[in-house]
Amino acid sequence: MSREPSGELVSRWRTGHRAVLIAGLLACTGCQTERVSTSDGRPMPPKPRDPPRVPSGAQANAVALLPAAKPQDTNGNGFPDLLLVDAYLFSEPHPSPLHEQGSFVFALYHEGQVDRENAEPIAEWRVEGPALERCRAVTLWGRGYSIPLSLLDGSPGGEKFPVIATTLTCRFEPVDGREPIEPRGVYSIQLGSQLASGSSSPRAR
Repeated sequence: MSREPSGELVSRWRTGHRAVLIAGLLACTGCQTERVSTSDGRPMPPKPRDPPRVPSGAQANAVALLPAAKPQDTNGNGFPDLLLVDAYLFSEPHPSPLHEQGSFVFALYHEGQVDRENAEPIAEWRVEGPALERCRAVTLWGRGYSIPLSLLDGSPGGEKFPVIATTLTCRFEPVDGREPIEPRGVYSIQLGSQLASGSSSPRAR
C-alpha cells in the first residue's frame, strides 16, 4: 500500500519544479535575446567600432565645415539671425578629426563677392580662447566644434535685410603660428526675410 507523500516532500517537489521551470524560462529568454533581428527578419548590423585615433602630436592641416541647412530666428522677429556651423580639423592622411588650439575666423559675403578685390563682408566672427573651448563637441563624425555665429553680434547692420544669397568663408589659425588652414570649396547660405522687401540690403562692394 503506497503512502501519500508528506506535506514536506510535496512542498520540496513543488519548489524544485518551479525552480526548473524558471530556469528553463530564463534559458529560453536568453536564447531569444541573442537572436535580435530587424523588423524584416534580417540580423542586426554589428556594433560600430571606435574610429582610428589620431597619433599624439599630430597637427591639423585641413578643415571641413558642415553649416546647418537653415539659419535660426532666435528672437522671433521673422529674420534669421543665427548660423550654426560644425567645424572639423584633420591631420591628413589620418581619417579622424582632432581638437587643436587656435582661432576660427569666419566671414559672410554676398554671393559672388568673395574673390573681388576690396570686397567687404556682411559679417565677421573670430572664435578663439575660452569661447572656442566651449564649442568643443564630439559628434557622429568625431571630435569637432559646434560654433554659433550670430548676426546680432557679427554684422554691423544686424539681421534685418531682404532674402539674399551669401557665401561663408572660414580659416583656422593655429596657435603656434603655422600657416592658416582653409576648407576646400565654398558654402552657400540664404539669409534675410521677405518681411524686409521694402528695406535696403547690406551693401555689396
